[in-house]
Amino acid sequence: MKTLVTLVAVIALTVPCFAGDATIDVASDGTVSLTFTGDAPVGVGLICDATSGVAYINGIANSAGIFNVNIDFAHTAETTTPGSYSIGDGHPAADPQAAGVPTLPAKVVALSVGELDAADATSPVEIGVISMDAGEVCLSGDPLRGGIVDINGAAMTISNDGACFAVGGSTCCPGDIADAIATLGSPDGKIGFGDLNALIAALAPTFADVAVGVNPTLDCADIANAIATLGSPDGMVGFGDLNALIAALAPTFADRDCATNPLY
Repeated sequence: MKTLVTLVAVIALTVPCFAGDATIDVASDGTVSLTFTGDAPVGVGLICDATSGVAYINGIANSAGIFNVNIDFAHTAETTTPGSYSIGDGHPAADPQAAGVPTLPAKVVALSVGELDAADATSPVEIGVISMDAGEVCLSGDPLRGGIVDINGAAMTISNDGACFAVGGSTCCPGDIADAIATLGSPDGKIGFGDLNALIAALAPTFADVAVGVNPTLDCADIANAIATLGSPDGMVGFGDLNALIAALAPTFADRDCATNPLY
């Protein structure tokens, strides 16, 4: 089974054939899925990176999809007890630096799964479920494991390689949508000028309300109702939230810590 860990990467780098495209999607509950064209994927190696925010990845669980060979778990299991691995055992979480399972929680975790009988797989297909506190996670092809490989052994093109997704937005810290320099979509555990500036930039120039779920990076900014009564989210992000955030930060405009001084 140890050789299977490197097999995906080897065939991806050595077989000069054309493969289809794969598009990564991560739902708010952490479910990772692939929409693909061409031949079905048979091996998946992705890097899950949560370094942009304060959340840690606690693990990656098996999904309801067809990918039931947890390659790196199998490698680790056979290291300790040769021959002990059974199809479906373990989990898809892998060490981003080497073969085997990771030390958790971590900011960066690899997702490593395979399925050797995927010829009839239909798009989309689930490949795992990321478990993490509310925050953003970015997914990209793992060069160590060959990225996404189709049933012919060809590396598939990831059309949105490096895309970022909001996970667990419903439990986010109210008002925390940006880092200290107002880069929208990178919560930092603090509520302050960065979030205020990011909210203004996101709403300008029309300042029309944005429904929760339309732009997940703004969801945590839903902190007030339409007349800016702090602490009454209404499912829309707009002037009420902007006014409430200003009122909550005034007069000192000192950062508020999500853990010790939340908005509500």
